[in-house]
Amino acid sequence: IINSTLGLFSNIEGEVSFGEGVSVRDVDYCMQNQSVDWYLNVYDNIYMGALYSQNTISKKSVDEIIAVLGLKDKEKSDLTELSGGQLQRVQIARSLVSNSKILFLDEPTTGLDVVLSKNILEYIKNNNKEHAVFISSHDLDLIEKYCNKIIYINDGECLYFGEMSMFLREYNKEIVYNITYNGELSKDIVEKNEDTITIVDDKNLKIFLEKEEEISNVLKLLLAENITIGSLQKEEITLKRILELEE
Repeated sequence: IINSTLGLFSNIEGEVSFGEGVSVRDVDYCMQNQSVDWYLNVYDNIYMGALYSQNTISKKSVDEIIAVLGLKDKEKSDLTELSGGQLQRVQIARSLVSNSKILFLDEPTTGLDVVLSKNILEYIKNNNKEHAVFISSHDLDLIEKYCNKIIYINDGECLYFGEMSMFLREYNKEIVYNITYNGELSKDIVEKNEDTITIVDDKNLKIFLEKEEEISNVLKLLLAENITIGSLQKEEITLKRILELEE
């Protein structure tokens, strides 16, 4: 879809259109495969991103992005001296300094540690409020935290496009409670409710429900078994868990 949108795949059906006042120079793409200028050092590679886009950007802004990407001590380095992860960061920094109205990032956090990944997405979230940033990623925890909208596509069909928070509510097919308890559940009760009650250990249960109101029936069942309930906590809905259930 990214390649089709950018015109890299020409043999497609349908149309791609952008809003008024958006030109080809307003769109940038950071691909997963390395695409850098090997004859330039790290700093010049990154600054080249601003020159290509013809957007005015200060040296202070370039320095800020370099710091966010953890490349401060590599500014004058030749690209052949860098690791694969460092090259990935150069490529991302180059796209960020373009200050494009529309930015596509394909798996931007691949090969990066958690801290760097969070720094990059935090920077994007805080500095692109007037721009559109599309991110394709398998890092679902970070996507859920930093992206406000989601496009959910399965077998070529767009099943959902809208707010992330709404998607989490609409596609949640499982309600899970964690219960701490004292007592002993009979094997008969556990077997009869094997789809609902899972014993984690002798102090913890997991309860799987389809409807929120079913929790009261489960609690009544446990109390009837002389189980003392210590705590009851509902698990948060996560994007990762929802997509696992969809598969």
